[in-house]
Amino acid sequence: MHDVVREMAKWIASSFRKQKDNLVVQTRAGLREIPKVEDWRAVRRMSLMGNKIEEITCGSECSELTTLFLQYNNLKNLSGEFIQSMQKLVVLDLSYNSDFNKLPEQISKLTSLQYLDLTHTSIEQLPVGFQELKKLT
Repeated sequence: MHDVVREMAKWIASSFRKQKDNLVVQTRAGLREIPKVEDWRAVRRMSLMGNKIEEITCGSECSELTTLFLQYNNLKNLSGEFIQSMQKLVVLDLSYNSDFNKLPEQISKLTSLQYLDLTHTSIEQLPVGFQELKKLT
């Protein structure tokens, strides 16, 4: 019985390690830009809440990212190139970025997007093509 428990513990630990590599959490870390990540394609979920990030303009390949939390930053600009690289994005939270006033038009290409929170932003107009986001609730 002891060997079975030991093997199970090893299996859980190895699974956790793999999952950990898919997750980036830098909450309230004082970041002014998104963190450096060795392989963006491996990242599935990212939480950068409560930082001081003002702009995301990088063209990182985030093709597997499904969840992105950016609330409570100082976000003013989110590049279309960055948005377009996240084709599997399901959840995007941009809330509580009071100076954020424009969504890039490329957001309309995120056909997997189901949840978008724009609470307490300065966005007054949605981009052309926004109605194409059929899964958005």
